[in-house]
Amino acid sequence: MAKYLLLSFLLVVFSTTSFAQAKKPSIEPMVQTTHSDKIEFYDTYLEKHLLITASKNELILWNTQTGLQLRTITSPYKIVGAALCNKGEEIAILMYEHTKDGSLRFYNSHNGKPLDTLSYFTNNVYNGIYWKSLDLMVKNNAGDKLLLKASDEVFVVDVIGRKKVANFKLPTYDSKIVFTNKENEYFLAFNKDNKQKVEIIDQNGILVKEGNSLSSSAVAVAASHNSFYVLTQKGQIIILDQELKETETLETKTNIGAYSSKKINLSNDQRHLVVPINDTSAVYDLQKHKWIGLKNMAYDGMIATTADASQIAVLNKSAGFYQSNGQEIFSPSYNSGLDALFINPSNTVLMASYNSIARTYTNGINISTGAQLNEDFAIKQWITDSTAICIKMDYGMSMFKVQIRNIYANKILYEFAKDGFKIVDAKLSPDGKTAAFLATDKSTLFIANSNLQNVKTIPLSGVSTRAILFSPNSNYISIVGEIAIKVYDIKASKWIIGEDQAKGYGYVYIAFTPDSKSLLYQFSELDKPKPDYKKLGYTIKSFDISTAIATEKLVLDFPIGKIVCHPTDYIYAIADLKGNVVVRKLEDNSIIFNEKSHSGFANDALFLNKRKWLITSGNDKQTVIVNYETGKQIAKAVSLFNDGKAAIGFFTPNNYYMIPASNVAGLHFTEDFNTYSFKQFDYRFNRPDKVLQALESPDTALISSYKKAYEKRIKKLGIDTSLFTSTYSVPDADITNRDQLLFEQKTNQLVLKIKANDKSIPLDRFNIWVNEVPIYGLKGINLKLAKRSTLDTTITISLSTGNNKIETSVINTNGIESYRLPVVVNYNPENKPVSKLYFVGIGINNFEQEGHNLQWSVKDIRDLANKLRQKYADNIEIDTLFNQQVTTENILALKSKLQQSKVNDRVIVAYSGHGLLSKNYDYFLSTFNVDFEKPEQNGLAYDSFEDLVDNIPARQKLMLIDACHSGEVDKEELQKLNQTETQLASTGVQANAEGATSDATGKGVKVKNTSKGSKLGMKNSFELMQDLFANIGKGTGATIISAAGGMQYALEKNSLKNGVFTYSILEYMNEAKTSGIKKLKDRVNQRVVELTSGMQQPTSRSENNVMDWNVW
Repeated sequence: MAKYLLLSFLLVVFSTTSFAQAKKPSIEPMVQTTHSDKIEFYDTYLEKHLLITASKNELILWNTQTGLQLRTITSPYKIVGAALCNKGEEIAILMYEHTKDGSLRFYNSHNGKPLDTLSYFTNNVYNGIYWKSLDLMVKNNAGDKLLLKASDEVFVVDVIGRKKVANFKLPTYDSKIVFTNKENEYFLAFNKDNKQKVEIIDQNGILVKEGNSLSSSAVAVAASHNSFYVLTQKGQIIILDQELKETETLETKTNIGAYSSKKINLSNDQRHLVVPINDTSAVYDLQKHKWIGLKNMAYDGMIATTADASQIAVLNKSAGFYQSNGQEIFSPSYNSGLDALFINPSNTVLMASYNSIARTYTNGINISTGAQLNEDFAIKQWITDSTAICIKMDYGMSMFKVQIRNIYANKILYEFAKDGFKIVDAKLSPDGKTAAFLATDKSTLFIANSNLQNVKTIPLSGVSTRAILFSPNSNYISIVGEIAIKVYDIKASKWIIGEDQAKGYGYVYIAFTPDSKSLLYQFSELDKPKPDYKKLGYTIKSFDISTAIATEKLVLDFPIGKIVCHPTDYIYAIADLKGNVVVRKLEDNSIIFNEKSHSGFANDALFLNKRKWLITSGNDKQTVIVNYETGKQIAKAVSLFNDGKAAIGFFTPNNYYMIPASNVAGLHFTEDFNTYSFKQFDYRFNRPDKVLQALESPDTALISSYKKAYEKRIKKLGIDTSLFTSTYSVPDADITNRDQLLFEQKTNQLVLKIKANDKSIPLDRFNIWVNEVPIYGLKGINLKLAKRSTLDTTITISLSTGNNKIETSVINTNGIESYRLPVVVNYNPENKPVSKLYFVGIGINNFEQEGHNLQWSVKDIRDLANKLRQKYADNIEIDTLFNQQVTTENILALKSKLQQSKVNDRVIVAYSGHGLLSKNYDYFLSTFNVDFEKPEQNGLAYDSFEDLVDNIPARQKLMLIDACHSGEVDKEELQKLNQTETQLASTGVQANAEGATSDATGKGVKVKNTSKGSKLGMKNSFELMQDLFANIGKGTGATIISAAGGMQYALEKNSLKNGVFTYSILEYMNEAKTSGIKKLKDRVNQRVVELTSGMQQPTSRSENNVMDWNVW
């Protein structure tokens, strides 16, 4: 008979707010992140396009239509199960951690807030509590019941009523169990008496039906309406009917261990078995009786599918979304949090460093300027504002090197390395005389002088070490271990505190007090028996180094994640595993600051010695900066990783943010279960000036410049900021039949039902985008004349082959656009249409006006046409205009040819010639009869040039402009320049003109800057605008790559016999068999700068971020 009596569930109500009473969810920024650990559990509710993934301590809710995160729930305890319940309205998380917790917790899916907690325990013989060792949670098909397993005991929970409906024992503790399609019956597979049994039992644990023994032990089980499925250790999948008779055995040819975490599930349509065994056995089509493999996919043992298994989410630490044929739909994210925080002596550069067995690196940001710093070594401690002690992984020798480096000069000042030792930490004493490094694999401490010489080796027998801490007076070194503390007296060369003097277990964190007389640390021990339960006690103790006596300072009921003392003030901070951050006085423990700063556990803390700031980080992947005197939050920092580039972004409490333009795509916005592109909010919330103000930057000139850059951007976008109020009207628009649209489409015609309205302001325009290409052109459909505030229409659009990201929106007469909710469908016909390339080339060497001729522009176009013909063979149509043919009329007439293209065709329009600026600084491309003094006469306006690719059937569009000033031009900045000389560089650009030589010919008009200092040092506001902000302006869906910036010159070189820009493209075409838009752009940007010694920098006037199609 069991010694423990089951008590009733303890029900703790965290929130009583009903869904009917809940306020409309607010729109919030969300950074796409990764799990800190491998994903172990997932569940889907596809009717609402929801996917949850759970790792050790965190759960992420995803929108499966966009592949974007909706919200994150973090747990202080280990997650052992997770499910979407109550039609996706609630998330159930099962948690268990020895001696700490055993509970089922419910959260609101709409906002992530806790609802209820059901706790599982019994009284033990010591009159304390024994937490049930929960290890499995299974959901029934309806999602209204959960089966919880604790060793050999089962609890069945009614999700809606939050109550136990059944409780029974299993034959063995490792039995595999699942709901059947009959009420109150359960399917079991277990090993007993050396037999691999399968049974059906009822809610009382009584046998209902018994099957024949299996040939191998069960690893996982699943059930459909008609069958049961058993995954065995031999890698077989045994299919049983309702009578428990074997009907089929599937072979995966992969043996599975007895303690494997492999799972087996069914897709919602129950036609596909999801069994992530290997890259050839992942999804089994039960109707076609064949495997769907995942070759060439980022596969790592766990996948989720859509209802019909047409889409697959591959789960490792993040979720990557793919078609069943392996084609990527949404890329996985690699953003993680900031850990191991450091600040330089002047408190201006915040760093987070990382070192693992595979790599070392550091992310940093200057909080006064926003400048990013990324290094391939781990900064462990700043010495001065420019030097630091670091750890660098030598990949060639598989060795960790300790270095003292000048960070900004990239110079190694001193270095130490020891072959065969994995050095994880390195510090320099505050007086700068002693260095110490720690090797965990060999449990060794090294002590050296400030030059990393005269190294002394000190064994650390049996201690699991992980960090070094110097006392403020530089006399002591403390070693942080998992269960022990040691303090080494440097002068006496001996240990003062031995490991046996800290007899405890659990987490151990330490901190020297500012006077170096005491050491604070957490000491864990079993408390004395209490009337209601028995638990671990967590005591903060103070060890007096001179007397070797430890005294109790503070008793906590929860483990901490960090303890840190202020460098000079007599205060200390504790960050705990509930996310709480508390600052106390050392003398009497009185509280100065107490806030829950993190949704998960807080694991790092850092005081700034020159400001009243405390910086903490947690497993919610946020770094929080607070003023502990005022109690106000200053900002939050996040890590972003995009396209191989790492960055740190900041958010203020008002959601203003500062994120580099190259990384802002890692940001999106959420509202309830909807996700929106950052582009729809970037113009309002991307405010580096406000962020730097919040961070108390002393650089007022820079803040002013950033504000001007923002104002210039707003003016360029034509946005009225007076409308930015809490009540300003945002119209609504949506594809109302989105839930009826299957991901896999059988035809290329798709019917969309669209409704839109604005409660207070008439509608102005309407449009639909497919892969960021406006179906009705740049201007859309005019609704203004109708003077209406609603729209209800049905429209049929043509689909492109492959993925189609479809969006719709309306704009009201105030210029405010509705939020775009994308829907993604795939059209993959058996007979794929062959894409034809339409190439339009315009090159001009000779002009009607004398003195302006160029030498290589016509050759540029001919060379591109020939090279593309080689790549496309017969699938290309080429139209070219040269010299006298290049007139405005002839160029505009080319659009009729492009109108003949089809949806899947490609269009490349290339221009090589002069780029001209009018007196009003409008941009024109030269024609044969252009007036160079007045380019608006017979010149081709840039907008007319771009109109060639607007509102044409083809959606894969690229424009190449090899001309001066072909990047965007800021009229206001140019008007400040005093143009004292206008010369045509037809025979060569003088050496003092932008540094060019006689080999280089400028393809445009020279504009000299005679305003002293206006182009030196700090960039002007237009350039800052381009650096700081991503291009979110409305476009035609084409990518437009320009040879030079708006203030630069595009050069021809006689030695290259081409324009430098075109030469770089041709060179890459010779080297690469194929190239997408992005690779081409990156290569050309790099090569042009190299060939012109930095005089010319290509830019992108417009980019399509959805389609990266192969140019050749």
